[in-house]
Amino acid sequence: MTHRQWIATAGFLWFLIGVLLTLKGIYWMGEAIESTNSLSFRYQETFGTVHQTATVFTSIALLIGWAKGRFVLFKTVRRVAQRILALQPPIALTQAFSKSYWFLIGGMMALGMGMKAISMPEDVRGCIDLAVGTALLQGSLYYFRMAKATLNLSQ
Repeated sequence: MTHRQWIATAGFLWFLIGVLLTLKGIYWMGEAIESTNSLSFRYQETFGTVHQTATVFTSIALLIGWAKGRFVLFKTVRRVAQRILALQPPIALTQAFSKSYWFLIGGMMALGMGMKAISMPEDVRGCIDLAVGTALLQGSLYYFRMAKATLNLSQ
């Protein structure tokens, strides 16, 4: 595969995982509204209703996810794209992504699996999934921009 294809593939991977985590987060926030064990239920007097509290928590999670994607994952995307661009074609899967990249992916998967084992309020789990999903969606946009820039450079 070409440089552009590897960069776009990384973007599609992050996009797919981001969409799945965002949908999962929305699901858990919906469950939190129905649960008396949720933080949304406990703090409803502060924000008005359970729905309003869940909306506040969702907004905070989305903001955190956007900020993480914008200020943290942008650097990761740039580093991965520069690594891919430095390789000579044809590029194999083992060359395209470093060990630290795979550890990052594995760590995120372990976090997701660990959340299943730990008993936590639904909205806490939903906020984590929303924040990580939003960050990955933001990061995927940077991959797509890098892939497009690579296309423009090769013409």
